[in-house]
Amino acid sequence: MRNFSTIGSSLFQQKVAKQRSHRRRAFRKLLIFEALEKRDLFAADTIQIATSADLLPYYDALTNSYSIGDDKTSTVTIADGIVIDTSSTTGPAGNITIQAHQITIGSNVQIFANGPTDSASGMEQDGAITFQSENIMKGFNVGPLISVEDILRLFQNQSSTVTVGASTVIDGGAVTISTASGNELIGDFLASQIHEASKIILEKYHKPDILALPISVQIWEPKSEIVIGGGAKITSSAEVSIDASATANAFGKAVWNSLTKTTGASPTGFAFGEFFNRATATITVSSNATIAADDDIEIQTDVENVTELEVASIKNLGITQTNPKANSFAWGSAEVITVSTIALDTESLVQS
Repeated sequence: MRNFSTIGSSLFQQKVAKQRSHRRRAFRKLLIFEALEKRDLFAADTIQIATSADLLPYYDALTNSYSIGDDKTSTVTIADGIVIDTSSTTGPAGNITIQAHQITIGSNVQIFANGPTDSASGMEQDGAITFQSENIMKGFNVGPLISVEDILRLFQNQSSTVTVGASTVIDGGAVTISTASGNELIGDFLASQIHEASKIILEKYHKPDILALPISVQIWEPKSEIVIGGGAKITSSAEVSIDASATANAFGKAVWNSLTKTTGASPTGFAFGEFFNRATATITVSSNATIAADDDIEIQTDVENVTELEVASIKNLGITQTNPKANSFAWGSAEVITVSTIALDTESLVQS
């Protein structure tokens, strides 16, 4: 005779086990969905235009304009063959703006912002076309802070690029293509006042520069690059500006300070400073590319590369114990490399 209570208990346990298994699967799915949502959130600074439908979120019908990306966008990629057009036959054409740290325009892309001629002024009402790539860290010129900023920058991409693919056509009003990379120091006046105040305070208490560490290493490698692909054509009814700029600022100190009995009694003090700056700005107009404008055409690169390093090993100073056998070593080295290049390949044409 079968024991129904045992069978019922077994079926109940199986049901509970299935419910738990189902809950675990549901929980795993929930985690997967949350992970995907987080990944999408982190990837929100990347924009890819693969089809015409991908352009719709960036179109403003009121102004008949496109604005793709902003100063926080890491990359914008326009696929081959995409058409972006704000042309109008009844009024001014809309503007087209693309902004990101890295901008890649594919091959055979067509970008138009053509408008009619104004009957009163005789001026063409074409829209402005702007590609702006800016990747700049803004910092403060105080030794320890700028060193921390440099460490953070080492783990980031220090470049800004605009690439216009082969056989791409850009036609409109004012055309601006610009890249800017590097580190920009802000609040220089305030920083100078802090330096002066610290000197007075430290002198009053007979202490050396306690804000400096005995080791200071900085590496800055900003790179700005613009490439106009082979056979590309840029036409403007106004002016064309193509500008690449890179800025590298390295300021700091490496100072051994004998402030305590321990360091003051130490027979040896050392300071080591090593700065490396490589700032690069390049513009390349590939073969068979054409740049034409009714007004001026400006193609320029601009590089600012500055290094200031102070290295000192201080012994037997102020309140520290005197040690007649003290040895002090200080090493400082700074390397500055500046690259500024404009290359016009064979059969390329620049005409205004």
